[in-house]
Amino acid sequence: MPLSFSFRSGALAAAVVLGIGASLASTVPAAAAPTVGLHCESETAVLSCDVRYADAERPVTIRWSVDNMQRPAWDDLTSVAQRCTVGQTYAVRVVVADPTGRTEAGQRVTCQRATP
Repeated sequence: MPLSFSFRSGALAAAVVLGIGASLASTVPAAAAPTVGLHCESETAVLSCDVRYADAERPVTIRWSVDNMQRPAWDDLTSVAQRCTVGQTYAVRVVVADPTGRTEAGQRVTCQRATP
């Protein structure tokens, strides 16, 4: 009988451990795409933008576009700048991606000669 009792205890312990592991696994939140903040401004005929992101897993990629034209030279940069034509409005978009997904952010900025 002790052998049978020992077997049941082992099986019970395994079931308890598996049950705890399953409940812990279900309480861990699923990974989500990064959260992204984009800030652009213009002064002295220069358009500059910064992107900040959180909750990202490596590897992280950053892709920029201005007026729907991709800017490969800006790939993976968190801060970018270019000369701009005063009075023209630019549509800036950034995509931050990691293994869990991708998040886009965009902003329209009008080129200024001096700080507004």
